[in-house]
Amino acid sequence: MNLVKISVYLLMSQKPELFLHIGTENTGTTALQDYLRINVKGYLKRNVVIPDFLGWNNHSILPCVLYRDSQIDELTLTHGLNEKNARNQKRIEIIDSLARLARKNPSSKFIITSEHFQSRLTSGDQILALYNELNPLFSLIKIVLYVCKPIELAVSRLSTQIKWNSVTVCDLPSPSRPDVRQICAHRETVKLWSEVFGDSNLMVRLYRKDYIIQGDIIKDFCFSTGIGMGLKFKLQRLSNPRLNRDGMLLLARANSILPRFSNNSLDERHDGLIQYFESHFNEEPFYSYTPKEEKLYEDYFKGSDEYIRSKYFNHLKSIWGQKSSRFASLTKFRSSLGGFLLRLFYTLRRKVERKINSKSALSGKVYENMLAMFMNAWVDNREEVLRLKYIIKEKDVEILRLKDDISRVKISNE
Repeated sequence: MNLVKISVYLLMSQKPELFLHIGTENTGTTALQDYLRINVKGYLKRNVVIPDFLGWNNHSILPCVLYRDSQIDELTLTHGLNEKNARNQKRIEIIDSLARLARKNPSSKFIITSEHFQSRLTSGDQILALYNELNPLFSLIKIVLYVCKPIELAVSRLSTQIKWNSVTVCDLPSPSRPDVRQICAHRETVKLWSEVFGDSNLMVRLYRKDYIIQGDIIKDFCFSTGIGMGLKFKLQRLSNPRLNRDGMLLLARANSILPRFSNNSLDERHDGLIQYFESHFNEEPFYSYTPKEEKLYEDYFKGSDEYIRSKYFNHLKSIWGQKSSRFASLTKFRSSLGGFLLRLFYTLRRKVERKINSKSALSGKVYENMLAMFMNAWVDNREEVLRLKYIIKEKDVEILRLKDDISRVKISNE
């Protein structure tokens, strides 16, 4: 075999590497995905491929096509993949596209990112199905997982669920609730994914501002995966801004009046409502949890957290660092008179907050009337916008029909 044939053979047998970022949810994933999307061309010049056909920025189509037959949520609604046959067809289509892209870029690094890999693929069978689809295409697959303090994840997830209209109450859930356990029990996540992809292929990163590179998820991901950051690469900030307490309360109630999803489809009248609340309710006071709630989460996930600390961060005494700064003084002055007064202050404040947060506070006539007026105005505005869009669409169809008629007349005259 001559040198040319050997070179061709080696080139054909070479496969790219893949970094599969699986989450967890609410660990800066949207900011990272927006950054990768706006710099996709710059990374391609660096031999880093970020497939856009898996989703505009969040590659959620790939986990979505691996759902169980009965699994339907906002992702299947958004991507039009409620039906089993549609998912199977889409899976064949995207894996074929991914295979062709991998063959075209055999010496590249691929980045696929979606927090929904971790939160929605909950069984070993689903993860094995993902492995079976990806393993033939890549020489190496590294799983990138960011773990965060459970109660912080729960609070952030509550805000996200309210935005997506998954819940209509603004109360911190129990740590034992299945969807909370799914994203907060990091030991189970690590074991589930390492059993399929191999323990040595898991890159577990600690999502702590004082621990990740320069306190920035984007820099931490780029340098830990080795893709780096170009000097001219753009940074996009304020991705998926956090709702404050009032925004969470009001949007939860607004969603109960105008659900985002109706009859297994998106209600177009809801479009823009989330963005409106994000732009007007993004400053303090934010949702806060009590020392009692923090202790409840600590105790529940203690074994899981210690497993992660001893396995990946055994140089740290505590995986999550010190207590929340909001309550650090409570611990410091626990035995003093100042500590007693401070505990009393937080207890009274929390009682007031619970009263504000309760359904009864927003069920008064003033709040109900104000919210009803706003929602009526919103729906009226959206219905008018949709009506105008429909008229424009009809006009466009009419113009195309006329153009077609004119073309036929010209051809017949010739």
